[in-house]
Amino acid sequence: MESTTEFSTALAHGVWAIDTGYQRANFDAAYLVVERGRAAFIDTGTGHSVPRLLAVLEAAGVAREAVDWVIPTHVHLDHAGGSGALMAALPNARLVVHPLGARHLIDPSKLIAGASAVYGADEVQRSIGTVLPVSAERVLESADGMEIDLAGRPLRLLDTPGHARHHHCVWDERSRGLFTGDTFGLSYREFDTPHGAWLLPSTTPVQFDPPALRHSFERLLALRPDCVYLTHFGRLPATPGPNDADTLAQLGRDYLEQLDAVIALGERTAAAITDAEERHVALVEGLREIYLQRVQRLAGDLTRERVLELLDMDIELNAQGMGVWLAGAAAKVAPPAPPQQPRNPLHGLRLEDIVTALVAHYGWAELGALIPVRCFISDPSVASSLKFLRKTPWAREKVEGLYLFMLRDVRRAQRHEKSPPGRTGR
Repeated sequence: MESTTEFSTALAHGVWAIDTGYQRANFDAAYLVVERGRAAFIDTGTGHSVPRLLAVLEAAGVAREAVDWVIPTHVHLDHAGGSGALMAALPNARLVVHPLGARHLIDPSKLIAGASAVYGADEVQRSIGTVLPVSAERVLESADGMEIDLAGRPLRLLDTPGHARHHHCVWDERSRGLFTGDTFGLSYREFDTPHGAWLLPSTTPVQFDPPALRHSFERLLALRPDCVYLTHFGRLPATPGPNDADTLAQLGRDYLEQLDAVIALGERTAAAITDAEERHVALVEGLREIYLQRVQRLAGDLTRERVLELLDMDIELNAQGMGVWLAGAAAKVAPPAPPQQPRNPLHGLRLEDIVTALVAHYGWAELGALIPVRCFISDPSVASSLKFLRKTPWAREKVEGLYLFMLRDVRRAQRHEKSPPGRTGR
């Protein structure tokens, strides 16, 4: 008999929404899909979340041996940090992961090292817990349009870059629902009013790509889903009704309007401010105003202070992701630099210095996931990377943008102004 637990809700069509406990209540979700006594988990939360997932599995009346699939939507640690521990508890399950993320769950050492270098090992342990590896023999890499079978219930994998290049979503024909990770945005239940829900784009670092995100979002919207299952947070529409597809279509139009507003904010800020730190401050302020205006439209009773408190981490991370995107875009159109650039952090640096610093900070494996070019993935070395980057301008621009992001994160860590790990490309 299905029942609701203190941290989960049994939805229709055998879907359970599970609050993973990451950061706060109603912030980060994983999902259990049950079909004729077999089960699949979609997203896992962190290492700390696994006891909750297993408790919900028991509440659903499903044996651990009957779980066939574990499907992280991407390898950011708030979505996939619990994959290894969960797989260790499910002896017959296979892990389905995007091909650009598979190696990081087979060997998560680079993910852990990258997060620890920025946030500190203690903070990573507090927020994420232990990140265990998954045996390569149990990993299945997804492909766009690939279907996996759950007791006769097809689950289709869709390649959806834009938030991260290692992101896929899951289409469930049975519920006409999409498990969307971060591609379909964020929507927190605290902002729901009788006028509806609020959906906002996620632009977190380091792979935010506006054209790719728009294409992926529109592709999902074209399926005319009756519902979406968001990691942040829950089912939309929250309460099922006869016009759910139309409700989601309107939310989708609002999302795209906001994405346009965010892009316009970035372009205005980039044109007006060249200093990276000053630009970040302006992006934070601009995002606050965009979000506050959207919340006000719903005529809720949350104060300005409460709205900004709930969105504090998202605003900071979304601004960081926009900064990385703008740094890469600026490199494509920038004129030759003048001889003296005292405020340009790249001035006077050789490309070799930049690559060496990135390798020391991220390691080759994570660097290859963040910027998936052959010289970072196949038998990587500084010498071969320099040869490729010097004749490939677009790749060099990505490398320089990632270096600027790394510098800013390291400075913040040194000032002890740490954001919780998990929501970035770490």
